[in-house]
Amino acid sequence: WLHHFALLLPVSYAALALGLEHFARLLPGRPWLASMGAGLLLLPILAGNAIQTRGFFATLEATRGVGLLSDAVNRYAEASRTDLPDATRFFPDWGLQFPFLMLTGGAPPTVPGFDPARARALLCAGHDVEVATLEDRSTPLLPQWAADLGWPRTQTLHYDQADGTRLITVLRWLAADRPPSACQ
Repeated sequence: WLHHFALLLPVSYAALALGLEHFARLLPGRPWLASMGAGLLLLPILAGNAIQTRGFFATLEATRGVGLLSDAVNRYAEASRTDLPDATRFFPDWGLQFPFLMLTGGAPPTVPGFDPARARALLCAGHDVEVATLEDRSTPLLPQWAADLGWPRTQTLHYDQADGTRLITVLRWLAADRPPSACQ
């Protein structure tokens, strides 16, 4: 919810600038005093921003991001470019699909949600299929979806955050694993 206050930062800077301009007008014969006052007021702001930015980047380097800003999303997208790049990927969690699309340039085919009938049709047409879920959202539904699909062999992949917290679970079905009666 804090991001809703982001607009206040430039408004605060604009108010400071207007205040400094008003202060400078009060001292018409002493521009050096106005400049020194402006510098003294800006110094803590600049120092605070520098300290906060340094802390942010140190935390980011240590954690490699958290949640949807974790490098686990980047690693999954990068792996998808080389590992089964033509597989159709289902994303029941739109929060994962959009970063994936941005990182891959929309190259692998993606589908929002998961529909076992559509996945089966793709598999029967010779296309590999994956469903990627966020651990705290759709992952509990994966066993039921795999049962509904009824494909004999399921590969499971995991992408974890740097702290070991599981973020993404991927179920993969290969069209080559088709049982003789699966597509009748």
